[in-house]
This record gives sequence, structure tokens and C-alpha cells, in this order.
Amino acid sequence: MKTCTIDGCDKAHRARGLCSTHYNRALGEGRHKATRMQCTGCCGVYLKQVSGHAWATNYCSELCRQWVRFGEWSTKLPADHIVRWVNATCEWKPPRTARTFDCEWCGHTITTTRDSAKYCTRGCKRKGGKARRRGLEHGATGTYSWAELTRLWLAFDKTCAYCRKATQLADIQAEHVYPLSRGGANNLTNLLPSCGPCNSDKRDLLLHEWERDRARRHLPTVHTTWRATDSRYKHLTYRTNLRPSA
Repeated sequence: MKTCTIDGCDKAHRARGLCSTHYNRALGEGRHKATRMQCTGCCGVYLKQVSGHAWATNYCSELCRQWVRFGEWSTKLPADHIVRWVNATCEWKPPRTARTFDCEWCGHTITTTRDSAKYCTRGCKRKGGKARRRGLEHGATGTYSWAELTRLWLAFDKTCAYCRKATQLADIQAEHVYPLSRGGANNLTNLLPSCGPCNSDKRDLLLHEWERDRARRHLPTVHTTWRATDSRYKHLTYRTNLRPSA
């Protein structure tokens, strides 16, 4: 290992026979002198340490660099947009337009400046993704939202569509009339609002199979048939393997 050529210095050699300390001193203090520069983006004056790269384009901040490359910055930057030191963060932010939209899961109307936002909260995003993923696991088409299921729950007078017992909205589950595992659709045309016990008891049975199964176990009957004129079931356009009652 070479050492510095300066007498009395035993530091490791870097270049030109000098260690890092004496090498920087030999280059001179003027090498890192700050110079007043004009920003290519906002035309503001700022201080920059000259690095010797005269060909490089000068920007006072990363914001100006991005706006010159990707946006129309000339009419939006303020007149006092000046950053005085190298790598300083600009305090000015580009204007963002707020937009109003309905959450894809719960249907609540919110206002945000995020262009890619589809859900009001992370919880709605997680629940919507879970419902969509469950259909994809069975190769089912379509998807549904909590807002659609809420409207069905209100149409059934806030009760379960099968046992007709009063059920809180938080306890309502999306029950697929024709099971997903047997080729049912994963959208509103194949859904009914159900309580947890009915949804668990039905499993992956068809309605007429479930009816016989409950009779075999001597359980109370549930509503597995309905009149063709009942408006609450008109959304069931997908096959249910059971004809409505007369």
C-alpha cells in the first residue's frame, strides 16, 4: 500500500502521490466556490457550486427539471421562484385540481386531488379487491359493490332474503344464489343479501338442494322460492336452477 509523499504523513495514497487530505488542498479552495447561476426553468437566480461541467443544464430544483421535461411550466411558476442553495427543495408546488367522485365500493361521494383515486378509504379498497379476487379464483365474471348490496338490503326491509330476520347492515353478507364454485356470476345478477348463519348453512348448494337439506335436518324452512311479480328479485337475471313460484 502506497502512502502520501508529503513528509510526516503516513495516510494511504489516493492520486498524484498524495493522500485525500493533501490532494484536496492541492486542488485549491476555489474549486468549490459558489457561483450565481440562472435557472433554465424559472429563470430565477440561485447559487451553485461550479463542478466543471459547463455543458450541464442548470436548474434550481428538481421541480423545475421535471416541469421542463413533462409539463407547461412557463405560465404557472411564480415570479419569485428562486432557490438559493444547491439541492434545496422548492416550496412552491404545482396546482392540483380537485375532483369529486363516488367510491367504487361504498358509494360515498368524496372530493380529492388524486387523479387515480377510486376508493374513499383503504378499507374500501381492500374489501373491493377481496370481492373481485374471490370471483377470479372461481373464474367468475363481473364484480359487485357494497352500495349495490345495501340497496338490496333496504329493498328487503333490512332483513335477510332467506330467513327474513332483521339483520344489521354490518352483519349482511353477499350470498351468491348460484354458487361461484358451480359457475355462478360474481355480480348483482346473482346476489341476495343474507345473514351470516344462512350464508354459512347454504354452502355451495343450489336453492332446491338447500331446501331438501334443511328438511332432512329438521330445520325451519327458508324462502327459496318467490313470485315472478316480486320486484325484489327482478335483478336475478342469471340462472338460479329454480323457477319462481306461481
